[in-house]
Amino acid sequence: MAQDVLLVTGATGLVGSNVCRLAVEAGYRVRGLVRSTADCEPLLDAGVELVTGDVSDAGSVLRAAGAARGIIHTAALLGGTWASASAAAYHATNYLGTSAVLSAGRQAGVERTVCLSTIAIFDRWRTLTEEAQVLPIGAGDTPYVRAKRSAFYEGMLHASLGQHVAFVVPGCVYGPSLLVERSLDPTSFTGSICAALNGRLTRYLDTPMMWAYSLDVAVTALRALERGRCGARYLAVGRAQDAMSLPDLSNRAADIAGLPARVENDASGTPGRYGSMSDPARRVIADPMSDSARTAKELDFTPTAVDDALAVTVSWLRTAGKLPAPSAP
Repeated sequence: MAQDVLLVTGATGLVGSNVCRLAVEAGYRVRGLVRSTADCEPLLDAGVELVTGDVSDAGSVLRAAGAARGIIHTAALLGGTWASASAAAYHATNYLGTSAVLSAGRQAGVERTVCLSTIAIFDRWRTLTEEAQVLPIGAGDTPYVRAKRSAFYEGMLHASLGQHVAFVVPGCVYGPSLLVERSLDPTSFTGSICAALNGRLTRYLDTPMMWAYSLDVAVTALRALERGRCGARYLAVGRAQDAMSLPDLSNRAADIAGLPARVENDASGTPGRYGSMSDPARRVIADPMSDSARTAKELDFTPTAVDDALAVTVSWLRTAGKLPAPSAP
């Protein structure tokens, strides 16, 4: 599909900006859907055509999809400890936005669409695979999870009706981005790592998490677009052996950065202390947490080792002026 028009929603996001850059390098004519062109010079410099609109506005999505042969839908409001979006906002962006993208793709004759989902729609007490059961929407779901589950079911409906839709399921995404400030939003794990390295985050849950390097997620999405099967799910969750808590990940990053900052693992399980992450932390966790062998085989992709990904992330943060110099030995 190289040389074809590729529409990327959420182009200013951590994953979306990396999809844009890699797609341009692969020869695509990339069109990025953004709410505003302010501070988007890095995307323009990378060769991305910017179109203003909102995924929750079906008309603007349809206009952006014109003449595109592929769509990678990354736009979403993130959940988690520091999230502050309302239930209505999650519904509008994460569910109605996905519905608008899928409908626009069908109406515009887009050949292939890839939607980013989330590990949060699965139960963590079973090893996550590409065939793992997606839980039904339940009364106990957070607004974020409810909207993302609804979006997944909407995508599966379109796929069952013959529209070529595939899914990429990322873990906890961190890593470099074309837009530094936007990637350091409190809901972003890149922002969490940066806060930890600067001593602003000193304590967090001891729950292991599946870590997804931002460039790995972007590569997985592009390969799913080019090679993925209709209705299939592909995992971008890092290596199984690299699952660890946010404190442990941050402390490894601090060692790589040569900084003294440390984050303490909190095993207290105090209800509500960490927002919507407090409840999943009390559940039984599968061992191993993930098995993405089918993704590796079908997409010919091997995730980046966590220490290598952290080294790039640390270098990027330091170049951007977001980290102090290494401590003296």
